[in-house]
Amino acid sequence: MRAVEDLHPPVPYAGHWAVLAVGLLLLAAAALTLVLRATRRPRALPAAAAPPPEPAPAVALDEVRRRAHDELSAVEARHAAGDVDDRALALAVSATVRRVAEAATGVPASAMALADLEGSGVPQLAGPVAALVRSCYPPAFAGAGRRGGPGVGALLGAAREAVDAWG
Repeated sequence: MRAVEDLHPPVPYAGHWAVLAVGLLLLAAAALTLVLRATRRPRALPAAAAPPPEPAPAVALDEVRRRAHDELSAVEARHAAGDVDDRALALAVSATVRRVAEAATGVPASAMALADLEGSGVPQLAGPVAALVRSCYPPAFAGAGRRGGPGVGALLGAAREAVDAWG
């Protein structure tokens, strides 16, 4: 074992080393801040008020409605003749009404789910169109081959009313 005489007491550092260490840490933080600020994209300023959406392009709604009525009559006749089952009728009715709604509002109703239609903020889409699409779901998802289900006449009547409501 060594003798106690060989041990040396701790030597304190001079005060200027502590000041130098703090200064270097502050310098490194400042350099990092400058680099981050210089390389970041500026944030977009929040708009005070969003401009109102542009109105939908002028569409000859009378022509769109006439075509929709023709499509509804054609699918009704094919259903009565037995060429179309309830599922295909419901899908055709839903697609026709969605196309009319899309032409009238400019909102892509043909690509929207029922929840999107209900939450769209457009009263006509959230009301009659969403209600019609909801009533098309049971026969549309019941499976192919069914015919003469309840409410086919009511479904077609509601579709015609929804088409005529755009004006």
